[in-house]
Amino acid sequence: MVKEPHRRKQFRQFVNTPERTRNVEQIVERKQPRPADWPKDFPAIKMTESMIDAPKDEWTWQQVCKMSDLNPTEGATTSCSVKIGDSQIAIFNVPKKGLFASQQQCPHKRAMVLDHGIIGEDKDKNPYVSCPLHKRNFNLNSGSCLNDAGESCSRPVSADDVST
Repeated sequence: MVKEPHRRKQFRQFVNTPERTRNVEQIVERKQPRPADWPKDFPAIKMTESMIDAPKDEWTWQQVCKMSDLNPTEGATTSCSVKIGDSQIAIFNVPKKGLFASQQQCPHKRAMVLDHGIIGEDKDKNPYVSCPLHKRNFNLNSGSCLNDAGESCSRPVSADDVST
């Protein structure tokens, strides 16, 4: 058991609540849990602003974490996940690029894993997150999927949106 509170914080699923949820659907096979198989025909999700019920002029920013929740390490990309109502958000701190947020759910197979994704850059130096399970790459500026135009997930975040 981890006894130090600052170390124990590193093992939280969400930085803003003690709640826990399953990241991947599980089934029991031979009396052992394992990740469920994905259906062969599984429609991807393409998130767009038009899917949000509230008019854009009514949108407001919410403080959901602190920079210290991102465990900043000089020169290293860090990430965390937050929960707002039933929604899960992945937040990324990319050195020399800024802060970004995306849905936590990979739109390809709907697993809640994007905060554990690998951050890279495309040929134009735009940052993207690569889903750790499916290797789909999502541009962190636009949310567009670099592997499949039918999927999207993210938007940029201002440093003013995360408290210090």
